[in-house]
Order: sequence, then C-alpha cells, then structure tokens
Amino acid sequence: CNNTSLRVVKNMIKLYPESTSIPDDAYMLPIHRACCYGVPDVVINALYQSNKNAIVKNKNMRYSKSLDKGMRATIFGSMGNVYVGNGDYELACDSYSISLILKREVYGNEHVIVAQALTKLSIAHRKLGKLSTAKVYLEESLSILNRVANDSDPELGDTMVQMGKVLSKERHFNRAHKYFINACRVYKSAKIPPEDPCQCNLRQLLRQNFANASKSARASRKQQSS
Repeated sequence: CNNTSLRVVKNMIKLYPESTSIPDDAYMLPIHRACCYGVPDVVINALYQSNKNAIVKNKNMRYSKSLDKGMRATIFGSMGNVYVGNGDYELACDSYSISLILKREVYGNEHVIVAQALTKLSIAHRKLGKLSTAKVYLEESLSILNRVANDSDPELGDTMVQMGKVLSKERHFNRAHKYFINACRVYKSAKIPPEDPCQCNLRQLLRQNFANASKSARASRKQQSS
C-alpha cells in the first residue's frame, strides 16, 4: 500500500464500490483507511474522480475514533488539496477549515503546521475572490511563522508570496512588491536554486505585478490630465 497509485485506487473503487459509500461505526470509509497506507492526496483524488459525492457527504469522519486527530487532519487537508486542484473552492474551504480545527487541537496555535493550514485556507478564499478573508488568514499565518520559524524557512517565503498575490489582486501593487521581494530574500537564505519552480513563479509574479502597477499609473495619469 505504500506504493499506492491513482490506477490502483481507482481499480479498488471499481471492484469494491461500497468502499465509497458504506462507513463503519466510527464514520470511516474503507477508502479513507487507505489513506493510512498510501499518499492521502492520491487516494482522495482517485475517490474524487470515481465518486465525488462519496467524499462530499462524509464530513463526519472528523469525529472518527478509529484514526488519531493528526491523521484525520492530514486527510481533510488532502481533500482540500484535491478540491483546489479541481476548482471546487467552496468545498476546499470546508475541508481546509476542518483540517485547521483538528491541527490546532493536535499542535496548538504556535506551530508551523498550523501556519501552513492557514495559508492553504487563504488560497481557497482568494480563489473565490474573498480577498479580505484570505488576508486575515495570511496575517495570522505570518504572525505564527515570525514567532516559530527562522528567516530561511521556505514556508515563510511561500506565505509572503500568497500575501503578495492577495495585495496585487487588491491593486496594492507597492505593498505586494515588498512581500514578493521579502520572499526572494527568504528563498535566497534557504538556498533554493534559481531554477526551482517556486523561484521561477516568484520572478513571474514580480514581472506581472510591475506591469500591472505601471498600467495602473498610466491610467491614473491619463485620467488626471483629461
């Protein structure tokens, strides 16, 4: 099971369709138990592709006694990842919220894992256009990371990038630029190579933010002169 693949899980669902619809006394589906032995994102994605409603309708798994809270938090986080990957942002918000609640109970508030959960929840809200809510989650995430992480923790850089994206969406281009630049410094301190995808993505965001800022400034000058 440690080598669980999308094909294997899909075949399991095909052979045992009850695994997507019959929970046990602890609200656990057999397919959810598979998450204990395989990569949760892979298992949940296979379930999503085969029977989306099976995971939408089984939020009671958060109360299961047969899995520890840490594992349940991981599974709900994976559900959120799969929903985001498939554009179901409302469902992603629900799953990430449950994951966050469980992670707070397991790790307390002052933990990088809780900060990561807050950042993921912010991404789902940003995708829905709920920028103010996304910013609240990012502010809390950054506050935690500034206390418990070091200046070269990539998670800090990733969260700064997400804040920059929100601010850029709000057309606060100068503030967004500062977050992007600070993220560059974190990645440099973390010795992340320039060709790494996160570095490439950040350079693209900087260029796009600069272009949007320039366009906004030109439009403002044109409006003032007319």
